Amino acid sequence: MAVRGAAASRRRLRRKVALVGFVVGLVLGAVLALLGGGGAGDAVLTGVLVGAIAAVIGYGVVALLPTSSHGPPGQH
Repeated sequence: MAVRGAAASRRRLRRKVALVGFVVGLVLGAVLALLGGGGAGDAVLTGVLVGAIAAVIGYGVVALLPTSSHGPPGQH
């Protein structure tokens, strides 16, 4: 059975944002390294570094965001 609740939802969101940030950073870093004249090794290294930085930033931003009330004021 799946874990429910606000805390579990926030954990899933943090993981998802970190994963998406890593993948986007990996691709962006690799493309920038290749456009800068680097080889395949440079592209992989730069992609991993940029992806890791993007994942940490995304994880931190989601962790610092205030929780949502899931509806307009007056609904609860």
